[in-house]
Amino acid sequence: MVSPELVIVDYGVGNLFNVQKVFEECGSRVTVSDDCHTIRQAARLLLPGVGAFGEAMEQLRRRGLIDAVKDFVSSGRPLMAICVGAQVLLSSSEEFGFHAGLDLIPGEVKRFSALCGKKIPEIGWNSLIPSENRVWEGTCLSGLGDSPYVYFNHSFVMIPNDSKHSLADSDYGTQRFCAAVAKDNMVGLQFHLELSGPIGVKIAKNFLSR
Repeated sequence: MVSPELVIVDYGVGNLFNVQKVFEECGSRVTVSDDCHTIRQAARLLLPGVGAFGEAMEQLRRRGLIDAVKDFVSSGRPLMAICVGAQVLLSSSEEFGFHAGLDLIPGEVKRFSALCGKKIPEIGWNSLIPSENRVWEGTCLSGLGDSPYVYFNHSFVMIPNDSKHSLADSDYGTQRFCAAVAKDNMVGLQFHLELSGPIGVKIAKNFLSR
């Protein structure tokens, strides 16, 4: 049996080695690439991301990858995005000024509220809960149990325009925020799957089974 194929987009932004390692340990054949043809033809695509929203979008533009990612999404095959990679799926961000995103999931990215009562950025472990009117069965978060803990490192949060695109939430101080978005064949994780231990591995396996 041929293991599932996964292409990780290399656009100069992301913890590629650790992400690749998690999926290879799950049995996936992983290719790291910035080639548009390879991205368009992938069985599954992963968009990582570490750093600032604007820089991530600039790197995608500079490498000519925006249309390739959008074409892949149009194919209907599964896409997962992590941290800043998840944020750029949305329409825009206010991080260091206004920046347009890929606009694949209508919504915006905003800084944590200064009134949340906690130090910003959020760095460390926090639990997930299903978003309102959402169940995780049949998604990448299926089988995680109650309030699974995952690892966050961020100052900005995703705010999808339509609440049905919010898959998981988390609480940081007094602020409840969207920790995962999902729309059609896309899922975006604000947390770092590759730093989330056995829960991250389970999510990776769920994605590979799609």
